Amino acid sequence: MTIAKKFTLLFWVFLLPVAHVFAQCTPTNLGTSQVISTNTSWTSGTYNINGDFTVNTGVTLTIIYNSNCPFVVNATNINILGTINADGAGGIGGAGGAAGGSSGGPGGGSLAAGGSGGSAGGGTGGGTPGSAGGTASGGCSIDCGNFVCSGGNDADRAGGGGAGSGAGGSYGGAGGTGLAGAAGRIENEPSNSRCNSTPVAGAGGSGNAAAAAYGNGATNNDLANGSGGAGGGGGGGGFASGTAGGAGGNGGGSVNLNASADLVISGIISANGSNGSDGGNGGDRSGTLGNWN
Repeated sequence: MTIAKKFTLLFWVFLLPVAHVFAQCTPTNLGTSQVISTNTSWTSGTYNINGDFTVNTGVTLTIIYNSNCPFVVNATNINILGTINADGAGGIGGAGGAAGGSSGGPGGGSLAAGGSGGSAGGGTGGGTPGSAGGTASGGCSIDCGNFVCSGGNDADRAGGGGAGSGAGGSYGGAGGTGLAGAAGRIENEPSNSRCNSTPVAGAGGSGNAAAAAYGNGATNNDLANGSGGAGGGGGGGGFASGTAGGAGGNGGGSVNLNASADLVISGIISANGSNGSDGGNGGDRSGTLGNWN
């Protein structure tokens, strides 16, 4: 399943004589004015500048995630003529879920496993992962010591279910709800009763609702980093193993500019979340005999 997109975040700017420091992040004290004249990157955190802070026209300052700290600049004059890019500098997206194992190839010596759910996204409103897909049951294996199954897939087995997709990360609004994974596939040979056991496909895992929104837009005094989305669910096994789910997208960072004198913004400040990767694919079918393992 496709992982829900993450949400765009806001930034704040204040014209205040008071320096802002976030307790969880050790501040960096810079003794002279700072001019960003070429494309470069700074880690997120608090920067106390004894002088001015300027991002020149046509230049991009990229903010890199650091312990979920917001990016804070306390300076005398602040001039944002170019771009501050804090996209994806918030909570880290969760890891994707593991793939479901196969039913054992042509002989069908195993039951195809369901894919695993991913892990939760980082941050206060981190996305919740989907549940695991179900393991297949029933059917039977066959002795692969003959020409039929050595070149095909004549066992009667069903596929494992795919895990549910991860929910998107929340912030000012709730993230997107995760979607259910696909059920496993059944394609056994018609009227094949060699083992008197009907193959049953594994159910798809469920998706879960996103975490509650947080942040107080009314007073604008608690803007924070956005949260990461949960990882995508792994694909269920079939004739072959499924594939692992992709990672969830990171939340957007927050940009806090505090000038004791003049604040000028004629450039761009961006703090978007990043999109997550796709969930895993189900295990393939194989052979040309019309049967599936």
